[in-house]
Formats: sequence, C-alpha cells, structure tokens
Amino acid sequence: MPKTNETKAKKTTKTSATESAVKKSRAKKPAPVLDENAVIEPNAPVVKAPTKKSGAKTTTKNKKHVLYVASEAFPFAGTGGLGEVIGSLPVAINADKNVEARIIIPLYQSFPQEERAKLNFITNITVPVAWRNQYCGLFSYEKNGVTYYFVDNEYYFKRASLYGYGDDGERFAFFSRAVLDLPASPDGFQHERLQEMKEGKVGAGRVEMSVPGLQGDYAHHLRYTLAKGEDTATARDRYLAFAYAIRDRITERWMDTQAEYRRQNAKYVYYLSLEFLIGRLLGNNVINLKADQLCDEALRAYGIDWNSLRDFETDAGLGNGGLGRLAACYLDSMSTLDLAAMGYGIRYDYGIFRQRIADGQQVEEPDHWMKDGYPWEIERPEYAQTVSFGGHVECNRAADGELK
Repeated sequence: MPKTNETKAKKTTKTSATESAVKKSRAKKPAPVLDENAVIEPNAPVVKAPTKKSGAKTTTKNKKHVLYVASEAFPFAGTGGLGEVIGSLPVAINADKNVEARIIIPLYQSFPQEERAKLNFITNITVPVAWRNQYCGLFSYEKNGVTYYFVDNEYYFKRASLYGYGDDGERFAFFSRAVLDLPASPDGFQHERLQEMKEGKVGAGRVEMSVPGLQGDYAHHLRYTLAKGEDTATARDRYLAFAYAIRDRITERWMDTQAEYRRQNAKYVYYLSLEFLIGRLLGNNVINLKADQLCDEALRAYGIDWNSLRDFETDAGLGNGGLGRLAACYLDSMSTLDLAAMGYGIRYDYGIFRQRIADGQQVEEPDHWMKDGYPWEIERPEYAQTVSFGGHVECNRAADGELK
C-alpha cells in the first residue's frame, strides 16, 4: 500500500459513508494522534490530530480594563507627583496578564518632535466651549507596553508649560469635556466603535457621500440650523441648508488634513494677498467632491433644481481683478500639489467695490455680498488680534485755501 499524507487521504474519502463514519468516530472517542509516516487505507475515516494546547491564553475580551484620564503623565508631561504616579501605574498594572491599563492625556508642546511621526491618527472631534467650538484630534501611541491616547488642540495645549496661565481652569475643563464627547470609549479593548473610527466609518451618517446622506443633512440643517420647514423655507433657506450639508463634507476632509499636517510637523506656506477672487464655493466644492450628479438627484426629490440653487450664491467680495484671481489660483495649485498652505487676506464686509455704468461713466458702489449670509466662513474669535496705528494726522492749508 503506498504511503500518503493527510491531505491526500482527505481527497480520497469524500463519500457519505465515510463522512458518517468520521462523525461517529469523533462523537464516541477522542481522535488519535496521526503519525506523519503512517499508512492510511483509502476508505478509512480521516481524523485530525488534536491541537496542542500550550496553556490557556488570556484574550483581550476576558481582560479587565483600566482607563486613566489625567492632565499629565511622565515621561511625556508632568510637574510632580501626579505625573509620576499616572506614568508608572499602567506599567505596573499591565504586568498582570489579566488586566490592561491605558491613558488619555493632552498632547502638549513638550511631546518630543522626533516621536510625533509615531502617533497614529484615530479621528477628529468637535468640542463646544461656551459659545464657540474647538476642534481636536485623537491619536494613539505605544510606549513601554502601554497605550496612550492624546487629545490634540492647538489653542489650549500648544504652550511652553503645563500651568501658570490665566485660563488653566477653562483649559482642563475643556479637556474633560473633550474626553466625555469622544464618539466612543477610546480604550481600544476590542471596541467595535473604535474599529469603525480607524476605518473612517464613524460619523458616516452625517457626512456620507450618497443621495440619502445629502438629503438627510439638508433636512437636518433646514430644520435645526435654520429652524425652517419645507413649507416655510425660502430660496435663501434652501441654499444655506444645502451649502451647510456640503460644508460638513469639506470640513471632515479639511480636519483630517490638518491633523495629518500636525502629526508630520509639516512646514506651511502662508500666502498674503489683499485680494482672493475665489468665486462661488458651492459649485466649486461640489465639483471637487465629484458629487455634481449626486446633488442633482438628491435635490430633485425636494422639487429643487440643482442649477438654480447653485446660481443663488453670489461671488465672494474678496477680490476684484487679476491679483485676486491669481492668488486664488495659487492656493488651488498648492492644494493640488498636497502642499500645506494657508491664504491670509482681508474680509471686506462690503467687498472692494461694485461697479456699474451710468451716463457713460463708471460708478462705484458698495458690494453687499454678505446680505444673505455666507455659509463657508467659520469664525475664530480666539485668534482675534488688536491692530494699532501710531502717529497723528496734520492738516495744512495751502495757498489756495485747500486743506491738505
């Protein structure tokens, strides 16, 4: 009888009688250990060697989990006993294979620059603080067998030291709120929502690029942002509600990009210009999202013509000619090349000017371009600066009596 291996034996015993014999054999007695060189009859039932057990291994699901939330923890940040205790406890606890401890702390400026590339981005969150929103990035990091989660915020945590500022109370209240507002517990212990976060699925209901997603967000902003129903909504309301729905999708991508730039400690290009002729952003953003057809289909269900809604927007009064168009083109080009860039200009409440021809002459008038609101701007009062002008004005009367 020729020798064979277990795999070949399986291929020669695919009959109902053999399968029945295998089931009986497994049910009545333990499977014998097969010798690799053993001779197996062609019609004999085939059994597998039992898996060797090298001892019970504690799975993640069976572990007890401890999650520390602290304002400081060595070796990353600390001023004394609290930082030392929080930094050392998880290492000691994790020595017990039945327990796993992790830490959530702020991402301070003192975090080593050479280690920032090892941070793993998880998600972005928006945290309401008083009357404004703050945006945070959530990152994970492994060190000495401990998983750390860092909450990153440029306004509160990018500082030279941990304490000694006038807003310390507000800063740590913000950190506590940020932890509470996480979309899921970020401890990573086989948490389904955490896996969704890593796969980019969390929040998909609000920013899903689909017809139902756009329709749902349009209805949400119409009702809850503008406090209107379909029966009372004006053309302006419909435009704003849909613009906010598109802005949600742009914001999601913009925040992911900013978080990646922070993680890489990327160098920025800052382009200063008196003008930015950016045009109408609803249609431009939809084209960049490759969602023109989706928008047309989503609005059709509400009896809204996509082209008419898009044309409701007026041009942003931030530029008036070649200089402004050139500046906007530069920003678009840098974005296309994946360069970290930011444009700085002047927010003209009434534009540079609006021109018309009367009696064969050009007449300049204010440009009330913001009279219907502008959904594409996000106010950042925390970055406001006072600009002072020195010197004084002198008036002198010329020989002809004219003041100069």
